[in-house]
Amino acid sequence: MPSNWSFDQFTEYTAGSTGIDIDQDAASGKDQGVSKTTDTMTNKNSAFFEQLQKVEEQAKKYVSDSTSIAERIAQFYRQFDYSSAEWIPIAGVLE
Repeated sequence: MPSNWSFDQFTEYTAGSTGIDIDQDAASGKDQGVSKTTDTMTNKNSAFFEQLQKVEEQAKKYVSDSTSIAERIAQFYRQFDYSSAEWIPIAGVLE
């Protein structure tokens, strides 16, 4: 195992006909891993849903005959990563 690695997977076995894969791993001892996790947030998506609600309210102001509220919302989120010319044939022009 390389000196700067904490874990290494040597091989993977499929357990009979179950389709479950079992890894054969080794640990260097540099990282003890995690024995327990706790979930302190009740809803990890609450911030996104709050923003989505605000975006929906704005989208309602700009709905036209050719564009639905859902399309306006999709266009809003799309503008950040999927607005280049190569996306036009796939997703259309942003309004």
